[in-house]
Amino acid sequence: MARDLAARVVQHLRNHAAAASEPAMAAMGELGRAVLLSPALALATDPTIDTLALFTDARVKSLRDRNGWPRTADQETRDVEAAFTQVEGKLFARYLKIMRA
Repeated sequence: MARDLAARVVQHLRNHAAAASEPAMAAMGELGRAVLLSPALALATDPTIDTLALFTDARVKSLRDRNGWPRTADQETRDVEAAFTQVEGKLFARYLKIMRA
């Protein structure tokens, strides 16, 4: 259950991160959240929870680890996927701990 929730939150986080750079997509995302707020969407986008910060932290760490050196498009895609995987793992651990409490 915790793993499924973490996967759903990360899927919403992917959409939220993609929409953040597109004003029209961001507006549509806001409308969707207002109309069909699911728990996973709320966990992914609530600014007080700031799940996006986990993704940003993973990306910044990767940038620091490579001393700012640029990457090819394929390497960048893999790096983004690795960041989402890290976030999913952290969320899984967080949700599992909450569910066991």
